[in-house]
Amino acid sequence: MTRHFLPALKNFTHLFDSYIEKVTGFSSSQLRILGFLAHEEDSVCQKDIEVMGLVSRAAVSTILDKMEASGLIERKANLKDARKKEIVLTAKGREVSDNVYKLLTETERQVFSVLSEEEKKTMIEIGNKLAMKLEELRC
Repeated sequence: MTRHFLPALKNFTHLFDSYIEKVTGFSSSQLRILGFLAHEEDSVCQKDIEVMGLVSRAAVSTILDKMEASGLIERKANLKDARKKEIVLTAKGREVSDNVYKLLTETERQVFSVLSEEEKKTMIEIGNKLAMKLEELRC
């Protein structure tokens, strides 16, 4: 039974990401970075995105270049360290982030509507238990 869990979870995640990418026109990596920038109160540099593990280290620069070309972010000089560039959401980036959040919320509501409230509660509990176990294994 457990050997079927991870493939099912991976399939669900892939289908969910594919749907969101299709509807928004942005990659899941771009959307993860947008969400991070939208909720981060401190200034953010490329290294912060790498450290958070939002996307692979090798891909960060390319993804940020595309996001900048799309008008979602700007790179600005860091006043404390000229070698670093701060990554800032533009007004367009903020708008896209807000719209994607609404889309994710609505999509999640629709997808999980097939589950009872008890099943949703159980799913959250199981997800939290598994995450805690992975944290233990990681340490």
